[in-house]
Amino acid sequence: MSFDSLGLAAPLLQTLIQCGYRAPTEIQAQSIPVLLSGRDLIAVAQTGSGKTAAFALPILQQLAARKPRGSIQALVLVPTRELAVQVADAFTRYSAGLGLTTLAVYGGVNIRPQRQALAAGVDILVATPGRLLDLTGQFGLSLAEVNTLVLDEADRMLDMGFAPDIDKIRRQLGPHQSAMFSASFAERERELAGRMLSNAVSLTAMDTGRVPQQLALEVFMLDKPRWAEFVAELVGKRNWRQALVFVPSRDEANGLVAELALDGLQAAAFHGERTQGARRRGLDEFKSGKLRLLVATDVAARGLDIEDLPVVISLGLPHGEEDLIHRLGRSARAGREGLAVVVLSPEMRADLPLLEALCPTLPEVITPVGYSAKDPLPQRYRDGTATKPATKPANKSGHSGSRSGRGAGNRTSGRSGSRTDSRSGSNGSQRQSGKPARQGNAPKRHSRG
Repeated sequence: MSFDSLGLAAPLLQTLIQCGYRAPTEIQAQSIPVLLSGRDLIAVAQTGSGKTAAFALPILQQLAARKPRGSIQALVLVPTRELAVQVADAFTRYSAGLGLTTLAVYGGVNIRPQRQALAAGVDILVATPGRLLDLTGQFGLSLAEVNTLVLDEADRMLDMGFAPDIDKIRRQLGPHQSAMFSASFAERERELAGRMLSNAVSLTAMDTGRVPQQLALEVFMLDKPRWAEFVAELVGKRNWRQALVFVPSRDEANGLVAELALDGLQAAAFHGERTQGARRRGLDEFKSGKLRLLVATDVAARGLDIEDLPVVISLGLPHGEEDLIHRLGRSARAGREGLAVVVLSPEMRADLPLLEALCPTLPEVITPVGYSAKDPLPQRYRDGTATKPATKPANKSGHSGSRSGRGAGNRTSGRSGSRTDSRSGSNGSQRQSGKPARQGNAPKRHSRG
């Protein structure tokens, strides 16, 4: 199938060629005709499958035919600032030569430039719900001419408590077409969506609900206080130039960044407590290759499209299948190959069924050489040079002392002898078939947060 068979106009087809798009993905081929027909839509497809283009292209086609007057005609609601910027950039790229204006509005930044841009005329608005309600409630922004509403990452929008805000926004619209897009949709969110949509078409692309087939997976098990040490070793030994690391909390993100710096690895923390400017700088430096590592909470799991991201590392697992799909799905996007590394502690054995449900060919769980409970601790733990990072203020690590012999390139472990490569299939790793066998009680360690 080709894009021209979907009914798209010549200017859009030419732009797609310039963007390097050769053929529509499955969700694009299914969604574009439905949206062009004016029907409401629920579309579910795995991460990296081209969902943004699936709703952006029909919106642009319809607006180009209507020749709008500079008032907001299409509204896209998203859960995060970063996704707002990303979606707006995609609309701008696809609409080249059509004379349409797109704007992203979100909190955490000065509202005045956004108001000024809106006053100059905007056709497509991409917004987070809170900032949009600020603009409509305090500054009189009108949504009366919006005729298309899209909820991107719709399950997250409905699950995060945005439903009341979305209802407030919908009441400000006139008659409109609605679409909801996401990589996953639980039954509860489907029920909420059903109350918002009218006779909607429901589409689910193949392989939805599992990690991409082209994503290789490695699973390691070791005590949590040594996760930072193991991440630094993996990055150094395998010479990874770009890896996105997910952690459970903001404090753990800050602490891991500080620990990695002691190993000569520069990283940025990416979470909700950081300012919008700091998050943007960290993301830009990571994308450009200036930083090898971005350490994030699940705020980064949804919607961020980092082109050809080779490695995702998940320290622990999130609470549900949907969040795990979004974490691991940051790599192996758009048909590319990628690697996901999951690191668990022995106390997290009960989380393995969650991983097995999404990865039917789950690999053996490996305890890396030198990281079992009976292995002696590195000197820096025994002499107290590895200290627990402070959790307040958020952007200070609170570490003291330093490490030796563990630079970002060739590194030693602080034990006698050297550590072998711990990747799957390496000689010297302790393999566990199926569920990992219980390991003995670990010796007392200094806490590392």
